[in-house]
Formats: sequence, structure tokens, C-alpha cells
Amino acid sequence: TIGYVNGGLTIGRATLTLTGANNSVTYNGQSRSNSGAVLAGVQGTDSFTITGYASGTAAGSYSDALGLVANGATQLSNYTLGTINGSLTIDRAGLTLTGNTASVTYNGAAQANGYTITAGQLYGSDAITSVAGLASGTNAGTYLDNLSGATGLGLENYTIGYVNGGLTIGRATLTL
Repeated sequence: TIGYVNGGLTIGRATLTLTGANNSVTYNGQSRSNSGAVLAGVQGTDSFTITGYASGTAAGSYSDALGLVANGATQLSNYTLGTINGSLTIDRAGLTLTGNTASVTYNGAAQANGYTITAGQLYGSDAITSVAGLASGTNAGTYLDNLSGATGLGLENYTIGYVNGGLTIGRATLTL
């Protein structure tokens, strides 16, 4: 005579750990996305796609909102998921504005110095509309720049350095 007592089998969830990466890139006017998260604890032939990477275009810090999508017959319900989000930092691009070294002859009109970008570049639709401190004068003499405070579109994405130049207004020739 055989007696049976039923038991049970409990299959506990496996632990998955999704750890985001912290990446830094330099601003270039293009949309950038974070990448490089690591998934640990996958069992057998199960497979997942990582979602929720941070993305951004402007200089700043962007946080991931990582998640998983199960592929094929994989069931996410077989796992307990622990997530540590990463972040994407877009650093400001460097830009150097240099005052011209200009020489003109006195003509009675006001003269103003200009500038050029000597290091870095503007990206996309970013633009400089004005730079404070450009040398200007009307009379013969030497006028030095005191460059600062560039204004325009998208300049919060740049670290701007200034190199002063100068304007020389030479004496005009007068023949009597």
C-alpha cells in the first residue's frame, strides 16, 4: 500500500541588475544619447533590450530612466529588477574670440574694431550678435579692446574666452 503526500515546487524570481553608465561628451549642436548600461543576472537564453537612455542637445546633465523590454519568449515576470540610472553630461564647447589688430587712416568718422573666432566654432544655428568692449574711436590714436559679454543665440552652450586686440587710427595726410 503506497500513500502519497503532495509537496510543491516554488521557482523564485532571479535578480537582474541594470546599471547605467555616466558619460560625458562635448557640445556639438547635435542630439546626443547616453549608452553603455550593463545588465547582470540574465538566465539561460533569456534576452532583453535596454530602454530609457538619456538624450539631449544643449549643454547640461541628463538622467537616464532605464528599463527593460523582454525579447522573444523571455518573461520579465521571472525576474526582480534593480536599476541604477546613469547620466549623460554634455559639456560646453570652447570658443575663443580675438579682437582684430586693425589700422585705418583718420577720415573724421567713427571707427570700430572687429573680432574673429580663433579657436572652436559655432554649431548649428548658434550665432554671435554682438561682443562688448570692441575698441572704437574717431580721432587719430590707439584704442585697445576690452572684450567681454558676447551675446547671441545658443551661447550658453559655450565657454567663451577673449583675446583683446586693438584699433589704430593713423593721421591723415594734409597738404597745404
